[in-house]
Amino acid sequence: MLLVRRGGTVRAFLDACPHAFLPLTWRGGSVLSADGQRLVCSNHFAEFDAGDGSPVSGPADCGLDAIPVRVEADGTIVMG
Repeated sequence: MLLVRRGGTVRAFLDACPHAFLPLTWRGGSVLSADGQRLVCSNHFAEFDAGDGSPVSGPADCGLDAIPVRVEADGTIVMG
């Protein structure tokens, strides 16, 4: 699972590139672009929007699978 925090909002995605079915983190742990706007597959460099997981560039023609999460008042991230 990949978590992306923007302010008080957290988005979660399955750590699996829809193009090659490998983890985005397969060749390295840091997959967030320098500007924080894209998740980049470390295997073949497909790019996905860090906010909604939609494809931005590269060979992937579909987006990342989102996982519903919420942030509790104490900051705990909970699935569902």
